[in-house]
Amino acid sequence: MGAGGRGKLLPSADAGDEGDVAGVPGGATAAGFCRQLQGAARGRRAADHSGTASYRLWVNGCLSFSDEVTDGFYNIMGMDPFLWAMCNESEEGRRLPTLAALRAVDLRESSMEVVLVDKAGDPGIKMLEDKALEYFYASGISLELVKKLARLVSDSMGGAFETEQGDLYRQWKSYSKQLRKRHKSVVIPIGILSFGICRHRAILFKGLADSVGLPCRIAQGCKYCTLPHRSSCLVKIGDPKQESARFTWAWTQMMVQGQTGSLVAKSQYPGSNINWAKVIGHKDFDQSQFTKNWNGSSEIPKPPKWKEASDKGANEGSSPNVTLPRYLSLEPSLAMDWLEISWDELEINERIGAGSFGTVYRAEWHHSDVAVKVLADQDFGEDQLKEFLREVSIMKRVRHPNVVLFMGAVTKRPHLSIVTEYLPRGSLYRLINRASSGELWDKRRRLRMALDVAKGINYLHCLNPPVVHWDLKSPNLLVDKNWSVKVCDFGLSRFKANTFISSKSVAGTPEWMAPEFLRGEPTNEKSDVYSFGVILWELLTMQQPWSGLSPAQVVGAVAFQNRRLSIPQNVSPELVALMESCWADDPKQRPSFSSIVDSLKKMLKTPIPPSVVSVGNS
Repeated sequence: MGAGGRGKLLPSADAGDEGDVAGVPGGATAAGFCRQLQGAARGRRAADHSGTASYRLWVNGCLSFSDEVTDGFYNIMGMDPFLWAMCNESEEGRRLPTLAALRAVDLRESSMEVVLVDKAGDPGIKMLEDKALEYFYASGISLELVKKLARLVSDSMGGAFETEQGDLYRQWKSYSKQLRKRHKSVVIPIGILSFGICRHRAILFKGLADSVGLPCRIAQGCKYCTLPHRSSCLVKIGDPKQESARFTWAWTQMMVQGQTGSLVAKSQYPGSNINWAKVIGHKDFDQSQFTKNWNGSSEIPKPPKWKEASDKGANEGSSPNVTLPRYLSLEPSLAMDWLEISWDELEINERIGAGSFGTVYRAEWHHSDVAVKVLADQDFGEDQLKEFLREVSIMKRVRHPNVVLFMGAVTKRPHLSIVTEYLPRGSLYRLINRASSGELWDKRRRLRMALDVAKGINYLHCLNPPVVHWDLKSPNLLVDKNWSVKVCDFGLSRFKANTFISSKSVAGTPEWMAPEFLRGEPTNEKSDVYSFGVILWELLTMQQPWSGLSPAQVVGAVAFQNRRLSIPQNVSPELVALMESCWADDPKQRPSFSSIVDSLKKMLKTPIPPSVVSVGNS
């Protein structure tokens, strides 16, 4: 038997023997033929397994011993699978994004990175696999092999670092940017990475381990790292009931978690005396789930919210288009983030408004004023629940001075609600249109309010993936006691996973909506730019847009007659040019919010003559 308990694959040929041995062409070595056999077998399995494994690592953050990192495997970093499912329609949102779609992502619009195992087009990964095979022949399945593979991965990805933060992270970011630019794609072959962080190293290690038959799994978490996508590799040596070892990617040296025989004497479960919470680096790791589910197959426990879908994907075969679970479980982390609020903790006061699908009340929560949006219909179907979870999902992830602060959510019927900070001055729409509006209308204040709106939306557009508000209007802009404006009501928002978004399935307010949106054409973030132009017009004129027309007439005028709001003649040329550029019929001609912010800042730095703004239309 060979090292690690494996027998010889082929009889050895005598030196100088040019004949065929067991079907091996003359001059071929046993190792070379072994690689051919392994390559053929892996090639047949790769198409089957790579999509399923790619999906599992993206969604669960872990891979089991039975999962394989094969040719065609890829991992998406920078796009949340929960948000992908939440913010895309039906079939597309429930499938793993294809490589073709990922390769089509515009580099200028995304900082996403996709690492790909491409054995045909990546000579680097082939060289690493050859080296791993050499180590296997020398050491067999042993701790020595694990250490050698660990050092190989570490050396190929920038060396050993105590943590990801600091030099390693900066070098990876810089090198990743260069590679994306060189390849003109967010998809990067893993074998060419000279610097890799925790997740990259875990994927490469498991890929090399799988290539030589070393049992290896990727676990979510690493006690040495705090960045997203942190991962650890766990390996099995020999009899799984006798020995278990763990390798943490922040270090060159593997750390052994048990000795041969010591675990069996204490428990029937392998690894049951290991503090897995400490290994993974997460205090909430459920150790019992790891031990009680041991069935000899080394299958890792799935996270409860995703287990059913993952198991379904495993049982039904290995299609890369595995169906994601329903929307009912897409926000499992509210309680962990201290964002789940009990209805009993809220003292509901007066009604202050109505949103796109609920009524808003002022309330008191732990002696603090908050706004509570209560869903109008608590007994609804999946589509409305999806809408509620979408708004929660977006709001819990955004933090900006010009975006309303999300405090938490009530997630139990019959009180499904969203809780945010309370802004005492109410909506910008109400302030503009109420009779006694003189207190608001210092000219600089109005421009500063426009700047606040632009800053808030610019922040949303700069997220990865960008957030398109889609219902930007003065009723969805709230004003605090210091006259700062904050964006709210994400009822129609989508995380922009693609360049364009279909607008046919949603409805907004036509007075503020872009013409392409009203025509049901593909839309992108430039629709928000058009809406901002209408808000700027409101701030300058102190009037309601299209006040003499019905909603249907507005649709006809804007979408099909190419009409725009009338700008008073005494408005400054700079503001006229800004509004007109926001209202360009071709979305590509509209400015970005970054340039709008710069323009408004320049205007605020210069003296504002009396003719810049005018209360009332001319």
